[in-house]
Amino acid sequence: MAGEARGLGFLHSESIKMNSNKTALFCLSIILVAAITYSSGDYFINCYAKGQVNNQEPRKFDTYGNIPADDEEAHLDNFALELSKLRSSQAYVIVYGGSDDPPGKAQRYALRVKHYLVELRGTDPKQVITIPGGYREDFAIELWLAPAGTNAPVPAPTISKQTDANDNLLYDDYGTGGEFVIPEDEGSRLDSFAEALKKEPRSWGCVIAYAQNGDDYMGQEWDSPGTALKAARSEKNYLIKKYHFAPSRITAVDGGYSGGRRESLWIMRPSARYDSGPFIYSSRLKTGRHGSLTTAGYNKRGICCKACTRGQRNSYILTNSSKRPY
Repeated sequence: MAGEARGLGFLHSESIKMNSNKTALFCLSIILVAAITYSSGDYFINCYAKGQVNNQEPRKFDTYGNIPADDEEAHLDNFALELSKLRSSQAYVIVYGGSDDPPGKAQRYALRVKHYLVELRGTDPKQVITIPGGYREDFAIELWLAPAGTNAPVPAPTISKQTDANDNLLYDDYGTGGEFVIPEDEGSRLDSFAEALKKEPRSWGCVIAYAQNGDDYMGQEWDSPGTALKAARSEKNYLIKKYHFAPSRITAVDGGYSGGRRESLWIMRPSARYDSGPFIYSSRLKTGRHGSLTTAGYNKRGICCKACTRGQRNSYILTNSSKRPY
């Protein structure tokens, strides 16, 4: 009986050892599996993440057309806020000219959007890139966001537009003041005009400025005589100083009075047919005793823009004559 008891004790002891070994092996297996799973999972997670970054595409954040200045500022403020959260992302601004827009409008809007984001909202200028969009039926601005390292968005114009190379070109026309205009610097207004003019060495530029008309009945003040000419000369000086145009290649014209302060940029071509009239010669306008605007002098180089007069009864009269004012 004693031997049998010792045998049973020995078997029990061996059983405990075997169970202990199994437990140890089981625990070791769990640790190894967990380590392999973690390592593999981390590898696949990293690979997936890398794949996601490489496969990401630019995202259209916003789009809008011809809207009031305060509405446009709201769109741009939201875009600037998003850029401040995604400092590693790249912003793209694509502007499409409308079917009836002058060729310079789209580029001016693109540059002024960048100017607003950089100068007024503190965005890094390297973070904002403008892309020419071409033309669509309606004017449109698209704001895009792209992760770092991804391709830029591709413009999608829907129409083509040709200009008449045998006639003068109204390159752009825009307002220059008031609460309904997004702030623009001279570069936004004139840089693309300068580049277009440089491509036509035989042509010259004409900057026409219009002053704010008043309302004698309502007591609204008129801009003082010379206001428009001062503005036109300022734009001319910018073009000469930055782009080194000869002074004879840029003509500054006082266009008289309009419903608001405006400027028109023309590319004047020596062989133009002048089909679009009415025009005035590229000489200065002077204000007469009774507030009328008259041309002074004769200039053979080119006919520039619409002539206007301030009438005694009508606040703004646009001369509508096809005859050249010899």
